[in-house]
Amino acid sequence: MIAAVDGELTCKCLGTIDDQPYLLSGNELFQPIYLTGKEVHIWGIVIHTIHYENERCMIGLIDCNNFYVSCERVFNPKLEGKPIGILSTNNS
Repeated sequence: MIAAVDGELTCKCLGTIDDQPYLLSGNELFQPIYLTGKEVHIWGIVIHTIHYENERCMIGLIDCNNFYVSCERVFNPKLEGKPIGILSTNNS
């Protein structure tokens, strides 16, 4: 997922360690990010990536419906803390 943690964007997987929420990296060189007590906004979900073996290039397709909600909450603070559903009809 694409998330803003305390204002910094990151691309990680949501998981748990000892029943506590963490963002986990696919790269073992990066430490898990403990989420309790942090401000976390989910911007979108990575639904597909393309890796090229011979080049230093990766392309990701991101479903950014949550991004639109995050933006709407900036413009309409009354929505903060309220559940919001996303509907789409442009599935092909």
